[in-house]
Amino acid sequence: MSDDVDSTTEERTEKRYRTKADRQQETHDRINASLPSVDIGQFSGVTSKLVDVFTESQRALKVADRMMYGASMKDACMIEGAKYHSYREALRGFRNAQRPEEERSAGTDLHREGTWSYVLGFTIDRALSLCRVRWQLLAEAGGKGSKSAMWMLERRGGKEYLPPVRREQVTSTTTNTTTTTTLTLEAKLEATKATLGFSDEHLAQMGEWLSKAQTSAQRGEPLPPPPQQPQLPAPEPFPATKREEPKREEPKRVIDIELKEP
Repeated sequence: MSDDVDSTTEERTEKRYRTKADRQQETHDRINASLPSVDIGQFSGVTSKLVDVFTESQRALKVADRMMYGASMKDACMIEGAKYHSYREALRGFRNAQRPEEERSAGTDLHREGTWSYVLGFTIDRALSLCRVRWQLLAEAGGKGSKSAMWMLERRGGKEYLPPVRREQVTSTTTNTTTTTTLTLEAKLEATKATLGFSDEHLAQMGEWLSKAQTSAQRGEPLPPPPQQPQLPAPEPFPATKREEPKREEPKRVIDIELKEP
């Protein structure tokens, strides 16, 4: 009986549940295992009088392996002790050699197929391609790290991985606010009297005439004559103002006095 209890306890202890982090790690491991190797035997048969092919090829594969997992070429060269300038020139020469003959720049003979520079540039370019594929697979897998992979892919993957340009159209709308004032019947009547100059009696006659005219129009009868508007009193004439005439200056009198000698 005690042996059965001990075996059951051991089975429970050994049983381990897979967490979300475990499943995510399994996804990353599966993606990394699906990627091919950077080394496909491209350095076999390559000779060079300037570098030790065996030593430098091993260093180049280590640099490419670091670049495959996201390191920049400059950082990978610094870690592995490689010359960054040589690796950059080899990558440029390899890409230039892949162009049509009419589009190639000068100095293509130094990076022709089979040379050390050509194979080194091919290795670096292959590492960059595998790195982009790895980021794309991680982004499509989702989960933890997918957003970071998409961010790296958009910024370091090249023009073909850039998001489309977002264009927004801004529309300016002008709103006109109209204020409508609702008047009561008494206020409307007062406003009509003030506008037309009608008295209360004449305004009442006009209302009665409009009612009779509407009834006659519906019956097809002739319309009644409208009420006569009382004539307004003529305005009082303005008092005539006296026109002031300019004052005339009287001529000065000159008196001559004769003095007689005594």
